[in-house]
Amino acid sequence: MWSLVFRLAMMGGAVLVMWNVFATFARALRHPAQTVALPPESREEQAAREIVERALKRTTSIEVHIADLKDGDLWSATEAFVGAVKGLTKAVLANPSKYRRVRRHLGQILFGADHVTKRFSELYGATPDAAAKADFIALLGDLERTFLRATEGYAKAGMDELQVEADVLRQLLNRSRR
Repeated sequence: MWSLVFRLAMMGGAVLVMWNVFATFARALRHPAQTVALPPESREEQAAREIVERALKRTTSIEVHIADLKDGDLWSATEAFVGAVKGLTKAVLANPSKYRRVRRHLGQILFGADHVTKRFSELYGATPDAAAKADFIALLGDLERTFLRATEGYAKAGMDELQVEADVLRQLLNRSRR
């Protein structure tokens, strides 16, 4: 007797679950979920993203050329330089409205660095020269400092603009108090 009651209760539970599944499916058919549209990227955001993508491809190329040489000193200097470049790209993506300020760094200078690295890796791979290695490491150090200064300048320009906006807002508040 109890087994029959237990079986009926289990069957009733299964029917209830199936009914809920069917009701949920029917509701979904009547009112499909609407996708949330993201706002379109501005031209500045698109341009900044494209510049950053090209810059990251160049840094990858630089890393590949140096990795082929299997030299720890060259690799650590390259890592420091690439870190500085990535810091600048993060700053650009965070504030794409001012990407024009660093276009030369992420374009021309990085193109030149990639070209020099490729040429250096070809020559150094064929005939290792300690003086050429030292010169190249010094060049990477100069490039790293240049990119770090560019990142600081980029961030400082944004802070200066923020300060101007805050000053204007304070002036408006002072006028409204009178």
